[in-house]
Amino acid sequence: MPDDPKSFPGVMISSTFTDLKEHRDALIDTLLKQGLHPVAMEHNAPRPGEDVISASLRMVREASAYIGLISHRYGEIPDDPDRNPDRLSISRLEFDEAQRLARPTLVFIMGDGHPVLPSHIDKGPAQIQKLEDYRTRAKAGRIYEVFDSLNDFEKQAIHGAANLRRLLDNAHLAALLNPPLNPVGHRWKREGDQLVPDSSGDEADATACTDPIVAQLHKAARRHAGTFLRFAVRLDNVPAWTGIADATQRLIKQLEPHTADLPAGLGYLYDAILELGGFLDQDNGFLRLPDANADPLAPEARRALETLIRTAAPWARRFPTIRDLDDAAGAFLTRRDLLAPASEIIAEVVRAGLIPASARQQLETLREAGSRESTQGAKAASRFVGSTVSLVLFATSELAAFELGMAGNIAAEHSAIANKIATVYVNTESATLRLFEEAPADIRTAIAEIIHRIIAAPRKLVPLHHAAGFRQGF
Repeated sequence: MPDDPKSFPGVMISSTFTDLKEHRDALIDTLLKQGLHPVAMEHNAPRPGEDVISASLRMVREASAYIGLISHRYGEIPDDPDRNPDRLSISRLEFDEAQRLARPTLVFIMGDGHPVLPSHIDKGPAQIQKLEDYRTRAKAGRIYEVFDSLNDFEKQAIHGAANLRRLLDNAHLAALLNPPLNPVGHRWKREGDQLVPDSSGDEADATACTDPIVAQLHKAARRHAGTFLRFAVRLDNVPAWTGIADATQRLIKQLEPHTADLPAGLGYLYDAILELGGFLDQDNGFLRLPDANADPLAPEARRALETLIRTAAPWARRFPTIRDLDDAAGAFLTRRDLLAPASEIIAEVVRAGLIPASARQQLETLREAGSRESTQGAKAASRFVGSTVSLVLFATSELAAFELGMAGNIAAEHSAIANKIATVYVNTESATLRLFEEAPADIRTAIAEIIHRIIAAPRKLVPLHHAAGFRQGF
């Protein structure tokens, strides 16, 4: 396949150049000492007919792994409306390609205490924002190191290269370390010794916030939510409508921030609209069935709910993140029989303390909405199952990173998370394997292998490098 890495252990080195030349030289030397082949611009001239974009992405595809170094400069932005419509830097394009290909990834980020020339610091607002977006994206869902000197980086690079060598020698863990994202579910990130949903959007959503129409519709959605809340409170004690007041309150909470601040919680906003939309679908069903076992909404309450949903739903789709989520939820409708294993896994995740109460409530809300037989209910079911799949994949990548000794400065927290994950796996083996029975073969096989190994040796997890006598690594 064209996207498969070459058979040699090549490692793509991605960064800006002039400000990180010494760091790149040190990393190249370290990789060579580990028997790894540096794939870097210093050693790879463009081929005939290639420009900077095609040459850079080719190097990523030909490598077996990726290492990204991020300084205080965003870097060159190639002008190509077709291949680079978002005007990303070469380094960011390389990073995104590595993630698309699910290459094992290590990230090193220059800290604020690192000596740096004034000319090597971005000063323009647009460049600063793009650099911050890149740093945030690179850190999300992965272990990374921050270096404050060349000496710091050289030490980190030694351990990182050694761990990468072990990673490439352990193919089943490599498949789990950087798994593909589920297009429907919540993304996840680590906070302390727990995993929490990452509901933030990206720079395209921030751009959407600058549209005056988005701000106007935001105010209208907030106003209509307040209007419907008066009906929802009265309905909450009526059979079949229990929970509608809490659902409305959750939407109001997500509508409270200023328009410019909404991208920080777009995942939660989408869930809240989906949940209330499910109640409207439920009312449509009651109206179609005269002998339904519950009464439909009174005309005034229905008009208020319709107005709210018909304002909030199309408005929310103006944010690219929500539009993509909604399209994916509609396109990848989940088999209803997967709700049961997903629910079993989440129940065990809660018992193990792997997620906080707020995340548990969010998932329970989606599961309840997903139990309704309606279009919005089907989307909520997809969102719930997709979020469970994403949680298991992210948790497993944390476990793989821990076993490979890639816990860095957070080894204690990482150990706690790894052992919680192991507990979940021991108690949900059949549910987990059922949830992933249609996953790509490498992911399915890797998860099955790691579960069986944990069950066969139910002891406190120890990183591979500890067992082999290595120092704490990347």
